[in-house]
Amino acid sequence: MTEIGLNLYSLRNCIATEEDFLSTAIRLREMGYTFLQYSGAAFDANRIARVSKESGMPVILTHVPADRIINETEQLMEEHAKFGCKNIGLGALGMKIIGDKDLCFSKLESLERAAEKMEKNGFSFFYHNHHHEFYQHDGQTVFDYMI
Repeated sequence: MTEIGLNLYSLRNCIATEEDFLSTAIRLREMGYTFLQYSGAAFDANRIARVSKESGMPVILTHVPADRIINETEQLMEEHAKFGCKNIGLGALGMKIIGDKDLCFSKLESLERAAEKMEKNGFSFFYHNHHHEFYQHDGQTVFDYMI
């Protein structure tokens, strides 16, 4: 069986409330989707857990703000464990951060430390890249630095 998931950011207007999230998740399952990436709406681990269980749609990856990843790593892992998700993602670093070399590299180093904590606890960190990660500082793209 082929499995296919969907990043919910494209349906963010359809998951704003728990009722909408549940009906959207059920409809996606009926359409043949087998898992979800939670993105584009308020992050509430208990709500995600309830909807995932009730709809039968596992959430296998999320997007959460960088500041939470950096400053609340342990709490995020606990929250993700509530709905069985081991993959914590960042949807983007803004161009304001990427365009400022010192700020960018500082933020990436902080994310690296958070990712190491995650890995030690059986979680993985993911980053959703865009075109602006190919912005260069001193001849090296931000994407190259991330890798």
